[in-house]
Amino acid sequence: MAQLSLSLKSYQRYRTDTAFLMLDIDHFKAVNDKLGHQDGDIVIQHVTKLCHLELREVDIFGRIGGEEFGIILNNTDIHRAQDVANRLRLSIDNTPCEVDDHVINATISIGVSQLEISDEQCKYVLIRSDKAMYQAKRRGRNRVVVYNE
Repeated sequence: MAQLSLSLKSYQRYRTDTAFLMLDIDHFKAVNDKLGHQDGDIVIQHVTKLCHLELREVDIFGRIGGEEFGIILNNTDIHRAQDVANRLRLSIDNTPCEVDDHVINATISIGVSQLEISDEQCKYVLIRSDKAMYQAKRRGRNRVVVYNE
């Protein structure tokens, strides 16, 4: 959240495109219920590793809570952010996670939004990204949705 606050301040000063991705591991509760929290943590680490492989060094990736993550894409317009989100989604979808004797085919849902001049606080971009992410879940999961009023 501190990094998002800094990105918002930078955006308000320099007006460089900045996007925010909120992603959630689909059906993660079922993984924890079936395999336990330790194996659930392995799935989280798997998703995290794949995300880091797809992101630039300057992108900021962080855990918001549970199985939910945020990614700040500075100097990135909404179209490029959507491309990045789809690349992340495909990487995770196409790379199964092996946990003990189980193969977990994890998927993610991603909400994409852009910082706006009217954002007085970080919570506004978080709200938009969260709405888009839940729309992705309602549409069947394993997809990317760009926030649109």
